[in-house]
Amino acid sequence: MRKMLYLCLFGSLGSYSAMATACCSNEEKTAELKRVIEYNQPAEQFFFEANPKAIAMKDDGVQFILNGNNSYIFNGERSEVSVQSPYEVGDTIRYQFSFKLLDSPVFSQGWDGVWVIVAQWHDQPDPRKGETWSNYKSSSPPLSYQLEYDDQLYLVLHTANHDERIPVRPKQQITCRTQVHWLYKTDGRVSGWCDVDGKRHPFDFADKIMLNDYYHYFKFGLYRDKNIDELMGIEYSALTINEVKNEK
Repeated sequence: MRKMLYLCLFGSLGSYSAMATACCSNEEKTAELKRVIEYNQPAEQFFFEANPKAIAMKDDGVQFILNGNNSYIFNGERSEVSVQSPYEVGDTIRYQFSFKLLDSPVFSQGWDGVWVIVAQWHDQPDPRKGETWSNYKSSSPPLSYQLEYDDQLYLVLHTANHDERIPVRPKQQITCRTQVHWLYKTDGRVSGWCDVDGKRHPFDFADKIMLNDYYHYFKFGLYRDKNIDELMGIEYSALTINEVKNEK
């Protein structure tokens, strides 16, 4: 299977690669993604939200690449993978992932446009109530990691009433452990840390993080304002999702 996937590779630009994923079945792609990021849950939870030219599978990770010409899909400028990892309201879930930003001038100069999201937790229709995407009004993600440029680049853990801003640079190894106590109609709690090249940035705060009472799915990759055209890339190398027991 791995040989077949690597036969799909075509071309590269510096640290950026491209993969024609259309040549491989969805089962092969999800199994390979589970392997390269060492995901600890079933591969069937993955769903690719990426143009085949905007994602590159490597032996030790996966790259998401946007350049303004390869990336409009599902009504957005994106290259992402969604993860359907269910939980119940009141559960505490720990998400841990590692990534680095690929080198690009835009990360040292800033960009036109408002937002760039590299990880998010998004609401979705509740099938128990007969909701579908066709009759459900979606909103901006209530919890996300974003990139901002203000004289320098920041990774921002964002909710409606709280921002954690962490200075970052391309090529730095970033690992974030985000523990979420999921509550609806009252403030949930978000705690954990991000390590940037070994320097730890802890956080612990409460805010409204659920928009309905059905589990919010996790997404990772790149999703950005459609007015941004510059080359951007991110490489994820690890992801685990675990329930935390005996948490209040």
